[in-house]
Amino acid sequence: MPRTSSSNDDARPLCDDDENTPWSITASTSASQTRNPIREIMDNFNATPNPNKTVISCALGDPSVFGHLQPPPGVVEHVRDMFKEKKNNGYAPSSGLHESRASLALRYGPRMARKSFDVTRRRSEAEEEKKFLENDDQKNTSNKKEVDFLKTKTNTISLAQGGTETHHRRVQNQPRKSTDNSAVVVYPNSRAKLSAHDAFLTHGCSQALSHAIQVLAKRGDREMAMLLPKPGFALYQTLCEVHGVECVFYDLDGKKDWEIDLEHVRRLVEERKRDGTKRKISAILVNNPSNPCGALFAERHLVEICEMCEELKLPIIADEVYEDISFGDRCNYLPLASVSETVPILAVGSLSKRWLVPGWRLGWLLVHDRNDVMKNGGIHDALEKLSQVTLGPPTPLQAALPFILQNDDSAWLNETLQTLREARDVCIEKCERCVGLSMESLPDGAMYALVKIDCELFRAAGMTDDVAFTSALFSEESVLVLPGQCFGAFGYARVVLTCPTETLSEAWDRIESFCQRKASPDSHGSDNLVAGEVLSASEFGRKTSTPAPPSDEDIDDVFSLEATMRQEEAIY
Repeated sequence: MPRTSSSNDDARPLCDDDENTPWSITASTSASQTRNPIREIMDNFNATPNPNKTVISCALGDPSVFGHLQPPPGVVEHVRDMFKEKKNNGYAPSSGLHESRASLALRYGPRMARKSFDVTRRRSEAEEEKKFLENDDQKNTSNKKEVDFLKTKTNTISLAQGGTETHHRRVQNQPRKSTDNSAVVVYPNSRAKLSAHDAFLTHGCSQALSHAIQVLAKRGDREMAMLLPKPGFALYQTLCEVHGVECVFYDLDGKKDWEIDLEHVRRLVEERKRDGTKRKISAILVNNPSNPCGALFAERHLVEICEMCEELKLPIIADEVYEDISFGDRCNYLPLASVSETVPILAVGSLSKRWLVPGWRLGWLLVHDRNDVMKNGGIHDALEKLSQVTLGPPTPLQAALPFILQNDDSAWLNETLQTLREARDVCIEKCERCVGLSMESLPDGAMYALVKIDCELFRAAGMTDDVAFTSALFSEESVLVLPGQCFGAFGYARVVLTCPTETLSEAWDRIESFCQRKASPDSHGSDNLVAGEVLSASEFGRKTSTPAPPSDEDIDDVFSLEATMRQEEAIY
């Protein structure tokens, strides 16, 4: 006798065929189509380290790996105390504890300040203005009144080194003068009021980025596109694709300190405005200090970016997870929100890099609104709803955040930056000795150096691109660096600066030996072939099909590129 279903609402006979019906479960289209662009690189990186040499990994952007870089004094102890307090064992509000959000508003709001140190801008603008004034005085033209007016707007300002220069300040983004003469100008951290309701706590910087991209993914029913940097962190593209946002890549100029090619941005935006068949640009993502370039944008360039975005009415997603990590001699770190009074900015950050604790997974998103543009557009309400999906990071860590942000760790920070500066100097010195390697622009911030590979010099050895080069380097010298194609930079390799200087020096000695062996004596290199070319396609990934050197063994997971990149994304 046939059995029946136990449901009273749908009682039907259960045939014997039902028991024999195979399971049919299919992954959703959206999940199946989720992709990480570096998979294409990983599939071709199949090298095994040299068993006779200790592996040195200069690939993973985790500052805690080697143990010589530690978080600020007192921070770990305070977090431990927060875990002991029973009141932190429950759920926190979805957007974060109010006290923690208020501490973010205090740190990144107008009440705090940043001192500008931009030697390049001060010198170049002072020289141009001086030349302009001298020429007009000599001509004694009818423009004398205008010249006199400019002279009255000219300020003699004190340099950090103690000298003086003449500088014509921009009227629109004018900062106030330094009161202690230790720097040229002092900027507020934000040009707009920042309250606790403008701050949202997230699971690391990656979730903050995800929220920022998703909240700008559509305008009504219209799907949008977003401008992403190239070279840039591959996770940007992954998150955009997850949220149905088209990726449009703008160039960074390696010959100009990896600054944004502003004219390229303008062309991309205007092209989309003219072509009704293409998605419009909803925002631009700016990473400063940057991964993988190690770039640090000077005050002058930050102002130029904001002036362009004001002109194009383009909101900014500012990835500032590497805040304060500046160790060059050209300028220091300034947040984008400090130089504009008109451009709406969604700034993301976390404890991961600046406080050297990527495993704590505590990040944030700050809404630097302008004239309530974002509030009126429903951005705050939408972020509140997105925050309700995962209910925020661990409560004890949130409870510890006010202490972490308000703690005076300046002495510790200076020591940390000095350690990174020494590592940077090792990279510069050693790179100059390597045949076929160079740095177009020296690293000034973040934790990376982007090294250019003259692939033409290594073509005879079978290394025609950066993946083949880094794969062979790992096979022969057991030195692991990431190929530039992971970040959209064809013909480059990324080296991390968080290794101890002794370890980094040994790694570079091996790289030098490798380059000496592999460089072709008959080749003079080429700048117009593959070396140093940035991917021209609209996405990251391999540009050539050159196979990596074959291997008889599988690479150990600890040192594999795949494991490295999984960790790289997890700690962001």
